[in-house]
Amino acid sequence: SSGLDPSNRRLLWDWLRSMKEGKTLLLTTHFMEESDALSDRIMIIANGVIKADGTSAKLKEQYGSGYKLVVNKHSSCSTNDIKTELRNYLPKLKVETDISGGDVVFRTNQQPNDQFVQALRHLESMKRNNRIKNYGVQNSTMDDVFLKITRDTEVKSDSESTSLDTNTIEKQCRRVFEHQRFLAGPRYYLSQFHGLLVKTTLVRYRRWALTLIILLLPILYNLLSNLISQSQSDTGVFKMNYNSLNPQTILYHTDTSIDKYFLASINGAKLEQGSANISEMNENIWQKRMDRPYTYTDIYLGFNIPPPSGNTYKIEALSSNLISGHEVMSLASNTFYKHALNDPSASIQTTLVYKNTGNFTGQPSVGQLLDLLSMVSCFLKILPTSLLLDLFVFYILFFYTTVFLISERKDSFLSLLNISGLHPASYWLFTYLFDIIISVIWFCYLLAIYCIFDVSFNGLPKTKSPLESLFEFLSSWDLRVQFYPLSILIALPTLPFAYLLTKLFKSDILGGITICFILIIVHFISIILPVVTLLIKSTSVQKFLYWLFNIIFPTINSQAIITYILARKSQFCKLISAGAMGGDSDSSLFGKPIGDDTIGWNIVILVLHIVIFLLLLIVIDSGLLQFSFSCFYKPNFNENTLDDDVLTERRRVLGLQTHTFEDEENVDHLTVNNLVKYYPMRKVLAVDHLTFGARRGEAFGLLGYNGAGKTTTFRTVVG
Repeated sequence: SSGLDPSNRRLLWDWLRSMKEGKTLLLTTHFMEESDALSDRIMIIANGVIKADGTSAKLKEQYGSGYKLVVNKHSSCSTNDIKTELRNYLPKLKVETDISGGDVVFRTNQQPNDQFVQALRHLESMKRNNRIKNYGVQNSTMDDVFLKITRDTEVKSDSESTSLDTNTIEKQCRRVFEHQRFLAGPRYYLSQFHGLLVKTTLVRYRRWALTLIILLLPILYNLLSNLISQSQSDTGVFKMNYNSLNPQTILYHTDTSIDKYFLASINGAKLEQGSANISEMNENIWQKRMDRPYTYTDIYLGFNIPPPSGNTYKIEALSSNLISGHEVMSLASNTFYKHALNDPSASIQTTLVYKNTGNFTGQPSVGQLLDLLSMVSCFLKILPTSLLLDLFVFYILFFYTTVFLISERKDSFLSLLNISGLHPASYWLFTYLFDIIISVIWFCYLLAIYCIFDVSFNGLPKTKSPLESLFEFLSSWDLRVQFYPLSILIALPTLPFAYLLTKLFKSDILGGITICFILIIVHFISIILPVVTLLIKSTSVQKFLYWLFNIIFPTINSQAIITYILARKSQFCKLISAGAMGGDSDSSLFGKPIGDDTIGWNIVILVLHIVIFLLLLIVIDSGLLQFSFSCFYKPNFNENTLDDDVLTERRRVLGLQTHTFEDEENVDHLTVNNLVKYYPMRKVLAVDHLTFGARRGEAFGLLGYNGAGKTTTFRTVVG
C-alpha cells in the first residue's frame, strides 16, 4: 500500500480487513518467501481451505511474474535467436529487457519441470559454444505478484499525479482468491482438523526411519526374551563317561561269563573285588567313607552282576555320588554291548538327555523371580513385576509422540499456527485425539508381536487346572492379553503430562529420551513407595503418601487401577481375599488384600489428570499464564533520552489512555505500553519501555540499528 494515496490506501485496507474477518488468511510476504511448503500447510490449517490454490507458488504461476532468465550474450548472438531456441522448451517465454551489447532478461510463468531443466541445459550448451557469456535464474517474489495487481490500475491526471482505481484492485484481488472456499462454524473447525491431520501424517511419514526403529524395538525385545527363556529351560545333552568324576574306586563282583567284558569297560579306575551280596558291598563302602571322613571328593562305585537267568542279565549298582548316577548307565551299556557282540574292544557312547524342570534345587531365573514377586500385587496396588519390561517397551510410545512436539516447538511451527489463527485448544485437542489413536494401534501391535513370538517358541497356550492357577498371579499369556488393552488407561492421563514436560526441552531426541527416563523412574518410585509405607505405623501418613503420589504422577494412579482389574481376574488373589474375609487377614505378611475401597477415587483422579493437564497446556499457549522475571530487572529509564518521534508516539499512546473516543479511527487496536524485555542471565536489556500504538488498517514498522530490539518486540507481540 506504499504506492497509494491515503484515501485509496484506506479503501484497500478496508477491503482486506473484510477478507480477514471472512476467515481469509493474509500471509506476509517475507513468510511466504521463506517457506512455500510450510505456508501451504499453514494456509490449509488456519483458513479451512481444502483446495489450497492461494499458495505462493500458485499465485506466482497464475498471477505472478514467474522466473527471470538473465542471459549475458555475445555481440554475435542476437536476442531473437536465443528466444527462438528457448521457446522450444518454454513456449510462453517473453523478452522483458534487452540491452544492446549487454544482458537480455527473459520472463516465464512456467514452474520448474523437465522442460525448464532442459532450457537451462540448452543455455549451458550455448555457454560452452561461446554463444553467450553467462546466464542466471531469478525467482519472482511475492512483491512482484502484488505489484502486478496494481500495474494496470494506474490513472494519470492532468496534474501528472498518479492514483489507483480501487475497483480494479478489488477485481484483481478477487481473481487471486476466486478458487478458495470460506468456511465458518463447525465446518471451519473440522477443516482445521483435516489440515492438522494432513500436516501430522506428512511429518510422521518424512521421519519414517524413526518410525521404523520404534516398530523394530518390540520385535527385538520379544525375540531376545524368548531366546533367553528357552536357553534356561531348554533340553540339554550330556555325554556320559564314568571317568569324568575321577578319582573313583570301584568295588565289583561279576559272573565269569561277563567278567572280561566288564573289566574291558573300565579304564583308569581303582578296582577292588567285592562281595556278591550288594548289602555287604554297601556296608564296605560306608566303612571306607567313615575311615576317611574328610575326602568328600572321593567317589565309590559298587557293581554286582549275578549269573544270568536265561538270556536276562541283571546289574546291581551303588554310587556314593549324590549329584548324578550316570556312571552306572555308561558302564552297564558298554559291558552288555561288548557281551552282545562278543568283542571286548567294541564300545558304545551313551548320551543322557535331560530337561531343566526349574525345581528348587536349581537356580531360579529372573523371569521366575518376577513371576513370584507378582503375587504381591494381590496385596499392594503395584503393577505385577513380571510386566516390568513390557511396561518399559510401552513407554516408547511417549518418546515417539513427544519427539515431534518438541521439534515443532523448536522450529517455531506451533507459533506460526497460532499467529495464523489456529487456537491452541484446537491444536492440543487434535494432538491428544491423534495420539490416543496411535496408543490403541501401539498396544494392538505389542500384543500381536507378543502372541506371534510366544506361539512360535512355546506353542499354543495350555489351559491350566484350577489347582495350578492358585500358585501364580496369572499365567504369562493371560497376564499380557489382559494388560495390553488396559494400557490405554496409562496413555490417557500420561500423554498430556508428557506434553507439559516437552516445554522443558529444546532437543527433540534428547527430550523424548529424558521423558521416557522420567516415567521409568516414577515407576520404580511406585514400587518402592508401598514398601516404605509398610514400615510406617501411622495410617494417616500412609494414606497421605499414597494419595500424594497418585495425584502428582498420573502413571502411578493409572497403574493402581490396572492392578485392581488384574487382581480381580487372578484365582490366587481371589483365594487370598476369601481367606481375608474369613477373618484371617491379620495373619497376612502384607496386610489387607487389595480391595475397591479407593478405586472410585482413582478413577476420578484419572479424569481430573486429563482435564487439568489439557487445560494447563491451553492456558500456557494462549498466553493466559505467563511467568515474569521482573524481580531481576532494576529500571533505569529516562524518557528524555528518546528521539523526538519516539517520544511523541509514547506521549500520544499514554495520553489516549485517559481519553475515550467514539470514532473508530482514533482507537489503537494494538497498544504496546512500556514493553521491557530483559535477559537476566546475559544481563541484556533488549527492549526498554517501548510504547506505541497501531490503528486498524494502518501499516506501521519499527526502525532501528541491528540489535535495537525490533525482532524481539514483534516476537513478544505475537506471543
